[in-house]
Amino acid sequence: MKKTILVWFVLLVYSAEAQIFKQDFSTSNFVADYIGSSPNSGQFNDIATNGTNFLTSITNQALRFDRSGNGTLYAFRNILFEKNPRFVQFKLDFEASKHELNKNNIFAVFVGANFTSTSIGSSGNYASRFGISTVDKEGDFRISTIDNIGGAPRTSVFSGKQTLTFIVNNTQEQQTYTAPNGTSETIATGKMDVWIGDTRGINDFSLKNTTSPKGDINGFKIQATSSTGTGVFDFDNIEMTDLLGDSVVAERTQSLEHPHIWVTNKDRSAILANIAQHNWASSLFNQLKNRNATIYTNHALNPKAVLSLIPTIPGDRTTHRTRLNVGAECAFLYYLTQDKRYAQIASDILHHYVKMLSIQNPETFQFYSVNFNHLIPPRELFTRVAIIYDFVQPFLAKKTTTVFDLQAEEQVNFNFDTSQKAFEVMANNVIKVGANNSNHPVLELPGALYSVMCMEDDAVRKTFFDKLLDGVENSNQPGINWMLNRFSAEDRLWPESAGYGKFTHALFIQMMDVVDRYQPELNIVENNKDIIESIFIYENFLYPNGATIAYGDIGRTFTDHAHIFRSILKIADRKGYTALKNRAATTLQKIYFEQGGYNPTITNQRLEWNDPLQLFWGVHIGDEISNAGEHNYTTVKATHAGVVMQRNYSDIDNEQNGLMYYTGGGTYVHAHAGGIDMELYGAGYVIGPDYGAAAFESDLHEQYAVSHAAHNTIIVNGSSRRGVPNSGTWNNITDTIALQAVEPKPYENPISQNFSFSTQFLDDNINNVDQQRTNGILRTSKTSGYYIDVFRSKSNTENNFHDYLFHGLGDAVQIKSQDETLLLKNTPERYQNDIGDERKQPGWRWYSNAKTSELTNSEISVRFDVQVTNDFLHVHIPAGEEKEYTTALAPPTKEVKNGYSAKNTQLFVMRKYGEAWNKPFIAIYEPSANSESTIKSTEHIVEHDKIVGVKVTSEVNRQTIIDYVFSNESDKETIQIPSLGIRFVGRFGVVRVQPKLTTTEVSMYIGKGQQLSIMDQNLTADATGKAYKEVVLNKVLSILKNKNQQEAILVSPNPNSGELIINIPKSIENVDVEVLDVNSKLILSVTKNVIDGKIQLSMVDTAKGVYFIKLNLIKPVFVKYIKN
Repeated sequence: MKKTILVWFVLLVYSAEAQIFKQDFSTSNFVADYIGSSPNSGQFNDIATNGTNFLTSITNQALRFDRSGNGTLYAFRNILFEKNPRFVQFKLDFEASKHELNKNNIFAVFVGANFTSTSIGSSGNYASRFGISTVDKEGDFRISTIDNIGGAPRTSVFSGKQTLTFIVNNTQEQQTYTAPNGTSETIATGKMDVWIGDTRGINDFSLKNTTSPKGDINGFKIQATSSTGTGVFDFDNIEMTDLLGDSVVAERTQSLEHPHIWVTNKDRSAILANIAQHNWASSLFNQLKNRNATIYTNHALNPKAVLSLIPTIPGDRTTHRTRLNVGAECAFLYYLTQDKRYAQIASDILHHYVKMLSIQNPETFQFYSVNFNHLIPPRELFTRVAIIYDFVQPFLAKKTTTVFDLQAEEQVNFNFDTSQKAFEVMANNVIKVGANNSNHPVLELPGALYSVMCMEDDAVRKTFFDKLLDGVENSNQPGINWMLNRFSAEDRLWPESAGYGKFTHALFIQMMDVVDRYQPELNIVENNKDIIESIFIYENFLYPNGATIAYGDIGRTFTDHAHIFRSILKIADRKGYTALKNRAATTLQKIYFEQGGYNPTITNQRLEWNDPLQLFWGVHIGDEISNAGEHNYTTVKATHAGVVMQRNYSDIDNEQNGLMYYTGGGTYVHAHAGGIDMELYGAGYVIGPDYGAAAFESDLHEQYAVSHAAHNTIIVNGSSRRGVPNSGTWNNITDTIALQAVEPKPYENPISQNFSFSTQFLDDNINNVDQQRTNGILRTSKTSGYYIDVFRSKSNTENNFHDYLFHGLGDAVQIKSQDETLLLKNTPERYQNDIGDERKQPGWRWYSNAKTSELTNSEISVRFDVQVTNDFLHVHIPAGEEKEYTTALAPPTKEVKNGYSAKNTQLFVMRKYGEAWNKPFIAIYEPSANSESTIKSTEHIVEHDKIVGVKVTSEVNRQTIIDYVFSNESDKETIQIPSLGIRFVGRFGVVRVQPKLTTTEVSMYIGKGQQLSIMDQNLTADATGKAYKEVVLNKVLSILKNKNQQEAILVSPNPNSGELIINIPKSIENVDVEVLDVNSKLILSVTKNVIDGKIQLSMVDTAKGVYFIKLNLIKPVFVKYIKN
């Protein structure tokens, strides 16, 4: 419906040479965007064709008409003047191609008044015109007069793109103008000039009407009639200028058509078609009617009933939302049914609210009482007020419409002045009272944007919209362009915690759509498609059980993604983005499949308001659309949060058998201090969880949730802390965590279905600590696999001790050493200290029931028992490094399933004294439905007295699997196991050995490195440092466990005079031998071939004394030797 003029006209008096129209077709690729029912200074009243032989387009930033046969075309603009211009210049660029030759007047260009879509002949109402004719060569044309007034002059031939300048003098005297060639020219009264480029082709030709009454000038028209020729014709840079500058334009202050925020009247037929054809849409429509059936029946008889339920301002938040929701839903029903009874209900409610809002102080008023938060009204209440107005404004504009005033208890006219004041109050409230430097500007944007889009005065609306677009200096609304730039440069994610980032991102995409509908010339969608595409990452942040990864403040069950992809589906459908539309559709189809179908509901929704958009922006998804959903990538990342996630999918019950972890940390809004944090998934649970977020400002949140103790991390010297203790800031929490290496890279395919890894590094200047964490997934079957965690840590001052923390779900935890329960003693004071700040960091005062072992270097196994479903998490720690082991209870983890969010979280802690860099923490985690682990042993791999990996021996379905997992701290270090002929150069690699009856299957994986070899098999990495291959050795490799190696080594005779025979296991082919004296000085270093289980070593030339012979096997073996 075209908007009726409600209020004022503003008289604009132009100065000399006032430009009254200009269009260069650079802001949009859609012809429709250059047409307006209330056109601005660059829009036409219409651009249209009659017949099917014209194609109209915007091509190369020009208006193109492609004509293939008979038909009529026109493009015109009329301008409402109080005083018409009399001396004008009309200018355009013209180019013809692929056209018929020698066709007269293929186009006529008019300057005159009151043009319409009707073709104009010589009797039409215009001041003057000229024609454009083709000649005998493609691309050539001439200009000619059409009206035979004292002859019919024409120009010479011109080629290619030319600027045509039409000068029309409709005054009573001679005029002077600056010509295109820069000269000053005169033109007689009642005459016209036409210039082609710098050449005047028509000079002082009479206007059509040279005697009174002269033809008025208030617009222009470009026209092609059915008799003109075919071809491709481009028009560009169209301008109309009043050369005297004495015209007076009466500009309407209101150029809006309502509704226009979510939908327009053009959208209505498609929405009604959905309702008629699809159950989901008819269900939503019927829900709207049913929810408002009683008020629909009763309101006309007793309007006081509903209005008296509206609270004052301030008043109850929920009641305000409920009353406004009734108004909004009735406004929707008016739009859909055109039933005025719905419009009356909505209008009466709107009238009541704008009266209250219009008198508020935008900087101080509170919409609701009790626990007021400024973030709420712009999201929940302002939006509804504006949307009601937008939908019922056409009803309110009718002269016969009145609204019921509760105070006067009578019908009154709706006061548009009052409504405009109310919208300014709400917009100014956001601009002046909002908050910066977080997601707050985005959350508040809908209330301000919707209010601005209800401002009827064009100039006022533009002023406010520009504030929302660009921000205002020292305001509390930094603007949409700031928001666009706020998204992370690398991943294009909103830079906050997983939950806050996701819903902010989703809301902003919704606002992008609203802005794009309102001002398509901004190209906000086209220029920022990466923001729309990047939100799909959150589908990859879902664990196999549907929970989301939890970095920072987060609700783990905040996983309602459907509304996000419905918005994207609508944008893609509206903009013609086929690939994006298909991507959104299959993602939604998967969500609906998992939910048992699409069964949308309308509710009295709090905060972000998107329920109604299910109907208004709904796009039907046919059964033919796949429910495969978004691709599950092996690796994805969120750089702003220092997060890298990896998964390993199982096609046998992925919820039970799938593996997935993330590590990360950083400084961002709603971040926690946790160093390099880790979460693990397995056996259907986020089984190694981050705590989550407690109630903000509670002691549990401020002292525990946001501190190191709530995370799976390392605390150094009992004092790890965040940078800024103040709970009100998110600055300087954790230094940047850098992803040093990963395979596969984010969004790339893995080179192996069984192996992947990542390495993260933290240069922690807050705690003066360096930390590096390498994690990998190693799958051993479709139903089994494990994680490796190699965590290096060192203080740059004192390395007193390092505590490795792991929180695991379960009802009980047990620790064993050599198949015997490890003795733990009560240590109630162990974690009852802090650094003395208000947060009581590192936060472990919240631990309870601590029990601790003595120092031990034995191999350790730990089991977390998840008794509700009889699932388990097995943890294995290799022998060799002394540690103390502690079990304790931590506060219940937030939002985990099967009641474990109400049970204390099981805690396992390893304390290592001294540094933990060259001798890092290594832990193997295996989630399982079995009480017995498939992992039978774990052993350190040592190189030059540094722990550089782990040997993991598993037994899966009666198959022995031996993994040699190499984890160096950098890319170019070398590891050798001479006994197996293994040599690895690089950061991370795996050799998997599976002995068969007569052969050995070997998998060789380089995640990051240069070379890997075993015996005579060699593997060289590609240019990116990765490689993988599988080979079969024609022999059976039998590998002794480390604990048996010492027994298998025998030096004889011992003592003796220098000639030694050392017995070595026959499975070993060669060995590196080092001899050290009692002062650890190296005396001899040599590689010996093992022959029949023996090597010979001569020490005849060495002095008498005690020596230590070091045999570098999988783990070094030392043998004491005495020379006499």
